[in-house]
Amino acid sequence: MADIKFDEAVNVCLQTRQLDFKLKDLQLSVLKDVIVHNKDVLAVLPTGYGKTIIYSLILTIVDNYIDVSNTIVIVISPLVALMEDQVVNIEETGIRCVYASKTQSQETRRELESGSVPVILMSPESLFHQETEWRQLFSTEIYQSRVAAIAVDEAHCVEQW
Repeated sequence: MADIKFDEAVNVCLQTRQLDFKLKDLQLSVLKDVIVHNKDVLAVLPTGYGKTIIYSLILTIVDNYIDVSNTIVIVISPLVALMEDQVVNIEETGIRCVYASKTQSQETRRELESGSVPVILMSPESLFHQETEWRQLFSTEIYQSRVAAIAVDEAHCVEQW
């Protein structure tokens, strides 16, 4: 039953986002392990395999599979240029996405504080530095109750955690 419900949630997600492609077996496996089996997953996949689509679809599939809404995915990446590209690519699929940095506009900060941004990209330094506002923000009830996944992208580029 869980497999059928998960498959339906994936199909609804792809239709809702108007994505006209079939997910690869490993992409589906990662999504199923995260969403259905509630596992922590390390997905080491080749460049160009479609890792971004995995974490950008998690929230929509979760919303349909578990029947919740307003879930949030936090993506940690050490490469600013990559994050800027990913924001554009994710937003092209109809999902609101921002790169959380010190240079955010007040409007974007308000969106982040209210939990209305479903995909948030940020650097490890922004998240793990003791004095950052982002660390405090993610400790709030909004984020504690609504974060569906935390993804680490390009982890091989991080020299120290």
